[in-house]
Amino acid sequence: MEALILAAGDGTRLGSVTTRTPKVLLEVDGEPIIVKTLNSLKNIGISRVTIVIGFLGDNIIKYLGNKWKGLRIDYALSDWYGDGIVRSIIKAKDCTNESFLLLLGDNIFEEELLKNLSKVSGDFILPVDKDLSKEGLRIRCDFEGKIIEWGNEIREYNGIAMGASLCSPVVFKAYEQALRNGKVDRLDCLPWLYENGYNVKILEVHNKRWFDIDTLEDLYMARKAQVLKEIL
Repeated sequence: MEALILAAGDGTRLGSVTTRTPKVLLEVDGEPIIVKTLNSLKNIGISRVTIVIGFLGDNIIKYLGNKWKGLRIDYALSDWYGDGIVRSIIKAKDCTNESFLLLLGDNIFEEELLKNLSKVSGDFILPVDKDLSKEGLRIRCDFEGKIIEWGNEIREYNGIAMGASLCSPVVFKAYEQALRNGKVDRLDCLPWLYENGYNVKILEVHNKRWFDIDTLEDLYMARKAQVLKEIL
């Protein structure tokens, strides 16, 4: 199994912190966000990672190179830094022909969560945090677990979509169709997958630590949580 990390964004909501440093190279507990992810991927048996780069991408290549503790690292270049990440995902469509973990580069995950996700079979597996007090992309599932609505502002929801998914290569077709329909967000692949009978599942997550670092407050909370974890 391989992994695809999206790291093309310019991190505008972090202000001057990301003027000269890509968001994924910001440090939490003494090491860059993306290094934490790479270490976890290596530990769960991933051998190859493709990183989609854009804003200050040369900094990422210079820092990581093409090998990281035995992990092979390849890069795909995206020129899209705006809202929506579908274009960045499609940039990597020729980089893999097997199932892969799709990860948002500005997220930090517990290693066990990624390990559990990598063991699930299907065409699109989405980890869903059932702790509704957390901030993130809201989703609403029906009683059979089908995702029927998603968005940051929906009022009725029963889960928070995490910044990871397990995908088969067919999702690239789903994202291409989404883009043709003017849809540019991560879960906009779902209508095509459902309509064409592909295997979409949710993986319910309880009491797992993960951080989505979009703002300075998010960065502060992630750093604080890591320190507290070490103390405890």
